[in-house]
Amino acid sequence: MAFANTLVFVIVSVFLETVLGVVFACFMHYKHPLRGFMRAVVLIPWGIPTMISTKIWEWMLSDVGGVVNDIALRMGLISKPVLLSSHPTWALFVVAIVDVWKTTPFVALMVLAGMQVVPDECADAARIDGVSPVRFFFRVMLPLLRNTIVIAVVLRVIESMRVFDVVYGLVGDNPSTLSLAVYIRQQMFSFQNLGVSSAAATSLLFIVGGVIFFLLRLHSRKHV
Repeated sequence: MAFANTLVFVIVSVFLETVLGVVFACFMHYKHPLRGFMRAVVLIPWGIPTMISTKIWEWMLSDVGGVVNDIALRMGLISKPVLLSSHPTWALFVVAIVDVWKTTPFVALMVLAGMQVVPDECADAARIDGVSPVRFFFRVMLPLLRNTIVIAVVLRVIESMRVFDVVYGLVGDNPSTLSLAVYIRQQMFSFQNLGVSSAAATSLLFIVGGVIFFLLRLHSRKHV
């Protein structure tokens, strides 16, 4: 169960972080009146300590006075308040959304750094040839950002595979959201089952090591 939860968490969070990170990077890169404001606002979630972020979201998601439930009730989406962080179906996705809110700025900053080194001559040549900005982004900019995005994704996969603070800070030992790292902590300190916790920790080590090996292979192929 813990491995399945972790896998779902990784897929949902990393996918959304990658898409939103590219979108926010575009808003921070291209010139428009709100570019400075976007650069400041996007960094706020990344600058807030994780445990504080989880408590903020815990209050927002609460079924007693929580703003999320209040909005859902006003829109008619629910008939009565629901504690989403403990819901057996939605709790895992709620945790993933909180992680997306927290770490999307990391992906956005990496993609923005990649955009900053793309030569201006590429955009100038595309403009002279009459290429639309959307076509230029998908045909020129994205291929040039491929390596940056791949590295950002791999780093986020590594972090997501060993996620602990977001899950434990928001929902604790809830079985429906139990990640591998929280499971290891549960087996070691709550159940005193050192054998199981050691086996799970070793498995997590090999999984993360495999992803790191993939990253190193990716770099080696790039520089061949």
